[in-house]
Amino acid sequence: MQDDSSSLQRRALPVGRQVRAVIIVAVITALLLLLWMALGRKSAHAADASAPATTPDQVKLSAEQLATLGTATVKTAHFHDAVIADGQIAVDADTTTQVFSPYSGRVVHVMAGIGDKVRSGAPLVSLDASENLDAQSALITALSQTRLARLVETRRHAAYDSHGGSLQDWQQAQADLTAAEAALSAARGRLRVLGSSDAQIQALEAAGAVSPTATINSPITGLVTDRQIGPGQIVQAGDSTAIFTVADLSTVWLLCAVRDVDAAAVAPGQVILIHVQALPGPDYRATVHSVGAEVDAVTHRVVVRATVANSDGRLKPAMLATSEIITSADSLAPGVPEAAIVREGDQAHVWIVRADGVLQERAIQTGRVSGPLTEVRQGLAAGERIVTSGSLFIDTAAQPD
Repeated sequence: MQDDSSSLQRRALPVGRQVRAVIIVAVITALLLLLWMALGRKSAHAADASAPATTPDQVKLSAEQLATLGTATVKTAHFHDAVIADGQIAVDADTTTQVFSPYSGRVVHVMAGIGDKVRSGAPLVSLDASENLDAQSALITALSQTRLARLVETRRHAAYDSHGGSLQDWQQAQADLTAAEAALSAARGRLRVLGSSDAQIQALEAAGAVSPTATINSPITGLVTDRQIGPGQIVQAGDSTAIFTVADLSTVWLLCAVRDVDAAAVAPGQVILIHVQALPGPDYRATVHSVGAEVDAVTHRVVVRATVANSDGRLKPAMLATSEIITSADSLAPGVPEAAIVREGDQAHVWIVRADGVLQERAIQTGRVSGPLTEVRQGLAAGERIVTSGSLFIDTAAQPD
């Protein structure tokens, strides 16, 4: 009997241990389950906090997310109607002179080249010319005859006063002097027509000697933009090709091509803002001088011309330019940066930042552009706060899953 009870006790001990083990496992399992549920709720809460709560037309962001967006308060700005056209800078034909040779002869020396700045009266070229020799000879002859006629008239006058000569002789001497003075004036005028200055004529009269070499001077102060002759070349008087072109570039022309559908809105006197692509910095301002009377049959453009001040000489002929011709008076309207506008086809909207931090989508109607701002004609008022950068991100976040 004792052996049987001892054997029963040995079999009962493992059962007690098994029960305790089961209890311990159950407790541990329950604790792990509770920990897992707590972590799950915390993760869900964190996910909810990080993900924006959205509807089709609004987005709720955290303060940290909102701080990453660019925002601004809508302000009013000046807007106007304008016609945009491309064009280029050109020489001012009203201040440009083509120089033709009044002489026929051989070029001796060229004193000015393309790009040189010359003053009015400065020598451009000298050449040997028979016309100059003939004109100088005529001047010297007329000057000599005038001096002789003046001397004869003085003597005849004195003889008449002393009753040693007749009135007729004195009157004839007066007529001869008048004719000689007329011939001298004509000789001087011919030299002026040929390009000689008064100082050159006076020097010739003082020297009393002729020279076949003639000098052609610049008629204006400006820049030599073209030269068609060289040393040793033969020049013909009356040739239709100018030997020099001198342009005063203190003013230049803007020639811009306006579409025929926009030409009716352009009129003389309107202000033009000119942006020259090769010159960074502020735009130039000018006024419309003339609007072309014809439409180009190929390009369907009308040439609009304006005169632009160019005292610093930075504007060069043939520079490309974009012109904005202002065709209406300024008016005030809300203006927003183009980056704040989300466009979908012909529709546009912005995101409004409400007082509670919620971003609300707002449909708008856009209009004219003035610098970096776009006019908002409907849907927005000055003083409202909008998102200026990150709008596309908000649009994506607002889309339903």
